[in-house]
Amino acid sequence: MVKLIGNMKAIVLILAILLMAAPAMAAPFLVCDPQANTTEIMITFDGVTDIIPYAETGGVVVLKDLAGIANGVHNVEVRAGNIWGLSTPVPFVFTKTLPGSPSNIDLRP
Repeated sequence: MVKLIGNMKAIVLILAILLMAAPAMAAPFLVCDPQANTTEIMITFDGVTDIIPYAETGGVVVLKDLAGIANGVHNVEVRAGNIWGLSTPVPFVFTKTLPGSPSNIDLRP
């Protein structure tokens, strides 16, 4: 019984360490469908271009973590790439807007 409890503590400790080591990401994410024969993604976000390795996660390809972006209109262009070159660019435009302030706040019995 003592050995079993010791093993359980070790398993819990290992799981805790693995969970803490996971990359911290916050929603929302810019994603796309999986693309065959792709090794990298070129993403231009508001004029800044990055090349990221191609990786599928949960049936989608996470292109960018959008937590912390500024309010307003954002322009994105995405291209898939491999050893032979890059695909045709795909444009995407979206607007980050905050909700309006609550109104008619009062107390009621």
